[in-house]
Amino acid sequence: MAEPANFCTKAVELARRLLSHVAFNEKLEDIERILNSPPDRYLSSAESSLYCHFVTALLDNLSASSLKNAEEDLAFDAIVLRCPPDDLFLILASAFKRYSKSYKRDKVCALIDKFVQGDHLHRLLVRQCQNETNTDESMWSTLETILVSLPERIANSRDQDVPSGLTANRYFASLLESILRNLASCARQSKRWLRRACDVSEQTAGSCVRSGTI
Repeated sequence: MAEPANFCTKAVELARRLLSHVAFNEKLEDIERILNSPPDRYLSSAESSLYCHFVTALLDNLSASSLKNAEEDLAFDAIVLRCPPDDLFLILASAFKRYSKSYKRDKVCALIDKFVQGDHLHRLLVRQCQNETNTDESMWSTLETILVSLPERIANSRDQDVPSGLTANRYFASLLESILRNLASCARQSKRWLRRACDVSEQTAGSCVRSGTI
């Protein structure tokens, strides 16, 4: 189901203000068209690339005074989380590593928390593993590395001030739940999914042991 039209209009208005000094306004019609499409629609390569650049620009230009109220804060999160989940996970992980301690990095951490606790982790695994035509092994290798090391990365960068959903216990429980949720249906359709699900499960178990979760 697409986002309500009034949300899309407000989201584009917010983006236009946040990116007023960046050469992006000419692309906002395309962004609005993406926002108006169903959230689970696969974007074309060009659309995905455009939206990734858009989200990166929003994050890079964010400051503590950018969002005026709770409504804008929620709208910003919704805009960012509309990005294809596999691309977004890499964007957020990269941004968290790149930004110094600041409101901006705290916001990225909160977005990662929403990503993990929502349906995005499940959708990431489906996109990467269910489609036999998806042959980008390098992207999967990077995703796998981040998936199994994320709680440790965040804990090390935030002096143990970690959102509840990103503690090792909660995070790995969410990851394993997402794997198991897809395993029964996807394994019958895709040998790649079965292999990747087993790889992530093995790596996740190793991370749990190292972190003392199990």
